Amino acid sequence: MKALIVEDDRATIEAVSLVFKLRWTEMEVVSTTTGAEASHLVETELPDVVILDLILPDIDGIEVLREIRHFSSVPVVVLT
Repeated sequence: MKALIVEDDRATIEAVSLVFKLRWTEMEVVSTTTGAEASHLVETELPDVVILDLILPDIDGIEVLREIRHFSSVPVVVLT
């Protein structure tokens, strides 16, 4: 399995990554701190789930979700 974490706070990325890896040792975690890169990573990395923060430094998380929905039905969990 692969998870994409879209979060501007690196400490939160590390915490969520740790929880995933403790529970699911085979989980691969990919992350970004910007909304601009999120859509690209969904297309190229093909994650099984996206953990998405709504408040990002460049693009609103809702807009990121709209972009993702144009081409993917990957489950998205909003973390805020």
